[in-house]
Amino acid sequence: SAVIKMTRNKTERLGCNEKLFKTIVKTGFNQRRKTLVNGLKNSQELDFSKEEIEKAMAETGIPVNVRGEALTLAEFADLANVFNKLRK
Repeated sequence: SAVIKMTRNKTERLGCNEKLFKTIVKTGFNQRRKTLVNGLKNSQELDFSKEEIEKAMAETGIPVNVRGEALTLAEFADLANVFNKLRK
């Protein structure tokens, strides 16, 4: 047996649409064997085309062949901000 104590870190806000951020992160990790572009394109929760996804990734400097687990929280937040602009 073991006891694990977890303490939540107090982190600053990422400055993005939190619902969209959570959806992108969840989608990025749901299909781990796929690239992030394909995972986001196949998501039923997001309605962006492959071209829009690739454009958003290029704007944030994220390579199109990256997998979701390789991104940092800040990169996911940047991506959420770009997607939020595309929705407007």
